[in-house]
Amino acid sequence: MRRFFCFSKNIYNNQIIIDDAAELHHIKNVSRLKVNDSLCIFDESGREYQCSIDSFTNDSVRLKIIKQLKKDKSPHVDLSVACAIAKGKRFDNVLEKLTELGVTRIIPVKTKRTIPQIDLKAQKKNSRWMKVILAACKQSFRIDIPELTAVKALKDVCSLKGDFDLKLIAFKREGSVPILKVLEGNSFSSVVVLIGPEGDFTESEVTQAEQHGFIPVSLGNNILRVDTASIYASSVIISYANS
Repeated sequence: MRRFFCFSKNIYNNQIIIDDAAELHHIKNVSRLKVNDSLCIFDESGREYQCSIDSFTNDSVRLKIIKQLKKDKSPHVDLSVACAIAKGKRFDNVLEKLTELGVTRIIPVKTKRTIPQIDLKAQKKNSRWMKVILAACKQSFRIDIPELTAVKALKDVCSLKGDFDLKLIAFKREGSVPILKVLEGNSFSSVVVLIGPEGDFTESEVTQAEQHGFIPVSLGNNILRVDTASIYASSVIISYANS
């Protein structure tokens, strides 16, 4: 069944009004759904509904709620991924795949070696990135939407407030412990992992993270790009937590 997104403010009195131009276009012109056709709607609070199309107007579609669907079990780990912003479309790939995997929170990070020059206060990219996340939620049948924070400097990520049971930083150097061994040696339900840029973190950045309780971990013998590293680290953590 086709899935679409709608903000909860448009869900009331056993009906849903979709007036977002992109979603409306997808329903009418891409999926070519008609009156009485069935579809699923999910909102930003993690609720999902089975609906049927009641009527169309030029700028909206009215849906009738048939039933609210049961929410899947919550993942066994609350995972935040603080990832250096990659250039080009590769950060879109990071957002898409981390959403599919079930990451709870995605934190775009600006480091000393981050190539894209992004203003920490910029909102345009954040808005576009959110569209990538929503599309990945629809494709993967994920109900809850991962939190996407504003772009943060590394020092702000290091001093994040929160009850993280485990704080990791991916950094390849002599003495770095394989990520799986660190997971096996700790009990956790909440994790944050830092992933560096193409040129990796500087030694001073790693030292800064260590001073805030981050453990340097190895992701293997090969040098991974930022998108590969973030996907691999998240997969290992979620797979281990769910095993």
